[in-house]
Parts: sequence; C-alpha cells; structure tokens
Amino acid sequence: MKNKIKWEKNSKNTISVDNHNIEVEFLEDELKFKLKGNISLHLPTHSGLKLNKNNFNIISKTSPYMPPAAPIIVFEYGKDDFVSFYVKDNNGNNNYGIYDIKFIDSKISFSMKFEDTSYDLFFESASKLLDAVSSFKEEVLQSVKNNNVKNDKYKLIDLKRIFIFDLWLPDGTIYHNYSDIITFLKVLKKNNLIDKTLIFLAGFPAPFDTMYPEYKAAYELGGEKKLKEAVDFARNNNCMLMPHINYWGVSVDNVKMLRKFEKFRLRYKNGEICEGWTGYPTNQIVYINPANKEFQEFIFSQIDALVNKYEFEAIHLDQLGYTDFNYENGFVQGVKNYFKNFSKIFDFKIVSVEAFAFQLLGLFNLAELLGRPWTMLCNDKYESSSVSEICKFLFKYYTKFYAHVSVPAMNSHAKYIFTNYKYVYETGVEKAFEDCWNFTKKMEGVPTLRVNLENIDLYKIKKVLNSMNL
Repeated sequence: MKNKIKWEKNSKNTISVDNHNIEVEFLEDELKFKLKGNISLHLPTHSGLKLNKNNFNIISKTSPYMPPAAPIIVFEYGKDDFVSFYVKDNNGNNNYGIYDIKFIDSKISFSMKFEDTSYDLFFESASKLLDAVSSFKEEVLQSVKNNNVKNDKYKLIDLKRIFIFDLWLPDGTIYHNYSDIITFLKVLKKNNLIDKTLIFLAGFPAPFDTMYPEYKAAYELGGEKKLKEAVDFARNNNCMLMPHINYWGVSVDNVKMLRKFEKFRLRYKNGEICEGWTGYPTNQIVYINPANKEFQEFIFSQIDALVNKYEFEAIHLDQLGYTDFNYENGFVQGVKNYFKNFSKIFDFKIVSVEAFAFQLLGLFNLAELLGRPWTMLCNDKYESSSVSEICKFLFKYYTKFYAHVSVPAMNSHAKYIFTNYKYVYETGVEKAFEDCWNFTKKMEGVPTLRVNLENIDLYKIKKVLNSMNL
C-alpha cells in the first residue's frame, strides 16, 4: 500500500503503513522521524548501510551526518516486513542529508534535511527489500532519462576483472613505472587474463593525491612515449588502462594552481570555505566549486590532452558523487552541469566515479564501492551485519560496481596508497583483503585485485578470481 503525503511546514503527522505507525514532524527544511520496534534502517549511503541497535555503536562515523545516494530509506521491521520512505525527485537537483540517528531501547529517531521541500513524499509497504527499493524505480528511470545526453552512451561494459596498479605512492616512492605496466600486461596475456580487463592507474602523473589539477605523463615514470606504448598494448589486446584524476581537487603542493583557483573554492551554506581533503593517509587537497566555468575548462583541457596523446578509453573521476547537505546552495545542479558538459565533449567507453549519486545516473557506468573500513569511512572494523544491498538494487542496471581503489593487497609484501592506514595494519592485510573481497562479492562487483609486480602470485590471483566463477 502506498501513502502519499504533502510537506506541511510546522506540523506533525502519524503515518500508518500496514499497522506500523511512523511519527513525522515537518519543519522548515527538515523531517524528524520517530519509530518504535526492533527495526533496522537500510540507507543508500556508503554503498549501502543496514543499521540497528546492535551494530550502530560499532559503526563510528554514521552520525551526525550521512550523505545518502538517493532520497529513499527502508525500514525493516522483521522478516518479510519492510516499509520504504522516498521523495519524488524527478529532476534530481535536490540536496539532502540524514542527521542525528539514535537507537534508544526500542525506539529510533533521526532527521532528514532538504534544500527543496516542494516534492511529494511517499510511504509504501513491501515483503522484500528488493520490492521496497523498486518503489523508487520511476524516479531512477527519470533521472537516467534527464541525464543521458546521448541514448545509451554509458552502457554497461562487459568486464571480467579489474587490477589496481600503483605507480607513484603518496609518500613519493615510485613503486611501478610505465614499463612495468607493459610487463604486467604481457604477464596477463600469457596467462589468458588480459581480455576484458581494466587496469586502474593509481598515481600515474605524480605521487598519489598531488599536483592536481594537472595531469601529464611523468618523466620519472618513463615519460609520454612509454605511457603511450602501454595504452596501445592494452587496447590491442581488448584491455583498457584507466587514469585516476580528481574532478574538483587542487593539491596544496601545487602552489601555482592553488593561487589560480583559490577564489573559486567550494563553500558551505554559511559562507565558510570547505576544508577539503585533510590528507591522511594520502595528501591534502582543496575543493573547487565544480560549477565554476574556468575550472571546468581547465580540467577538460587536461583530459582532452590525455585523450589526444594516449587515446585512453576509460577514466576515473575521483570523489565524484561526494555530496554534503551543508555545501553551498546549487551544488548538486553545478555538479550535474559539470558532468553533462563532460559527457558532451568526451566519448570514453568507461567513466568511473567514487561514490553513488542518484542525481548523476546515466552519466557514468562504473562506481567504486565506498564506505567500508578499508576506504576510511563508515566502520572502525568490518561488520557484515551492517551491509545493506539497497544500493545494489537501486543502481545495478545502470552501473557496474568494483572495489574501492584502497582495496587491500592480497599479502603483506605489497605497498600501496593506504598501506599506512591504521585499519589495514591493525587488522592485517590478508584479513582486510578477505573482508573486502567478501563485500565485493555480496554487492556483485567486478572482481578487483591490487597487484605487486615483484611478488605477483598468479596461482593465487587465478584462485581468487575463480572463487567468483569468472
């Protein structure tokens, strides 16, 4: 049964859905929810969270703020007993946030804030999580339709596997160079592992998370000629190399670029400058308002040079999908305009983003699984009970998933961008990898492995890949 309600400011309402009562208080730009019972919340944030009174205290970074990937929440009352709440947001321009989640005894309370309160609100009952999520499918389809600048431009690509290949580490260590990429590609070809494979190049122009927003082949890694040779070898064997760039970032160590774009830094609604990425465990960057035309044109010129020189067929736009209700008004629309302009100019086969974003559906076809402890978000340790498949059900027909670029290595010999991250060395690399792998499988993600050319274990690689029947 579907219940439609209007936003009536400064009022309270008790919504009854299949004998479940949900108290909702309507404020100026905020809804406050109160529910009773042994309930779990399914939230489309951090690749999908399932929160309840038993695991909430373990998941340390979920309060007071969580950026949901879509304006939908599902309440699980018990087996075969779900209620979904969602906002009809066909334009996909709204910004929203979830705050102050509390589990006290048999009661749950939380609030949800919106920039625009003109939309209709819906509650609907279902017997399965998939059905509860399906209630939002019309809004998902409309978002895809609104964003697709060309029909099926970013259709799903048949990928068998993804390898993360670390080049320049955050601390300045050169771990692999462009010649090593070619060596690795030849190993893959010899072992029948190159076809329909994607290689994620982490730190390809400079130490990871430095020198943004400039993206050029590094002389120290082999220069333009060797990078072009690697891209060509991959393409000739039905494999793609994917450079990592940041769509809105300027590194603090790139003084020239920082001075150039300082006045366009992203701000919060209160006018204060957004602090950006603090740096741990990589390097510090500041955020530029993605709606700024001058910055867009500069980034696009950098990407255009990569395409013209090397003919990359795939690209990863780091931090794309990040949002915060507190970002200045118009942020979501600015990001959409940025991405639509990008789509009109470039014809990549694969566009990868870091975070799910309902507002951007149809503009990318590959997304990292964000929000588990190895990605520095959500948990201090991995709790399988906190995994919700809500994001998988929402987005699986429009994008493929894969493990985050911080995916742990298979053994402790490897070094990579998050080697110095507390969770990794306290948990142990092998255990952290196992947790990440199990999570990726549950989310039906493309098998993703980090490789170290010096200690490559092809037997283990094949064994792990076979565990997903690929």
